[in-house]
Amino acid sequence: KKEDIAAAAQNHLENLICKIVKHYLKIKPSKNICMAGGVFANVRVNQKILEVDGVENIFIQPHMGDGGLALGAAIGVPFILNREKSKLDNMFLGPEFSDKDIEIALKKYKNISFMKKDDLVPSIIEALSNDKVVGLFQGKMEFGPRALCHRSIIYHCKDVNINNWLNKRLKRTEFMPFAPVTTEELAPKCYQGWEKNHIASKYMTVTYNCTPEMAKDCPATVHIDNTARPQVISKNDEKLMHRILTEWYQKTGGLSLINTSFNKHEEPIVCNPYDAIDGLVDCQVDVLAIGSYFVTKK
Repeated sequence: KKEDIAAAAQNHLENLICKIVKHYLKIKPSKNICMAGGVFANVRVNQKILEVDGVENIFIQPHMGDGGLALGAAIGVPFILNREKSKLDNMFLGPEFSDKDIEIALKKYKNISFMKKDDLVPSIIEALSNDKVVGLFQGKMEFGPRALCHRSIIYHCKDVNINNWLNKRLKRTEFMPFAPVTTEELAPKCYQGWEKNHIASKYMTVTYNCTPEMAKDCPATVHIDNTARPQVISKNDEKLMHRILTEWYQKTGGLSLINTSFNKHEEPIVCNPYDAIDGLVDCQVDVLAIGSYFVTKK
């Protein structure tokens, strides 16, 4: 069966990569392993590396593909020239749009209703409570293949069938479960072995074995092997999403929310306001939280 072939290939890859890591740890012992390249989009492999004896932490270039080469070069050149270190606090390196830009776009559509709000969180929580798929379009766009709550689709984690019906709406064919987004305060309840200094979890580049509580509370985000690939966020890093998650937990006890990229199959993640509004009109999402505006279809 193709599933067995895939499982065998995955097992072979994990064994090879871990063998390479162990080999170089003997040559130059280190508690920290840094990785870049397309192989490390395989988040299960990254978990296996983190579990190697002696390894305490891992870092994966967040754009773990050819696109990350440009970023690596930009960071590397000043270090090579004068040992100047660059610090990346986030991956929000893409374009940003003002409320004025967004309102201009919104007014060009006749089949939507929108309202500017001082606080989007209550409307988002209400929509999630009513089983609405929410599109998020906030701040600067993410750099790399992961949506990190600036160009994301969010939903609650209770519906085990969501992998079928939402992927159908998005014209995707993935069998993997959707990834969860979790606050760092709740992460210990969800992921075995997670530590606050695990920077890979900030960028959705590693899986963890889930706790029984997580598996029970958020079945839509837990894979058949009891792992999940979370984005774990802090209040300082992501204020809006942190508030959404905190108030969702206070209202429902839900430990996480689904976070998947805001795009259709074989199309890039939405970039500008028109892309996001088209996603609403095209029924990819039920409501849209864009800038300071909450948008619905008429």
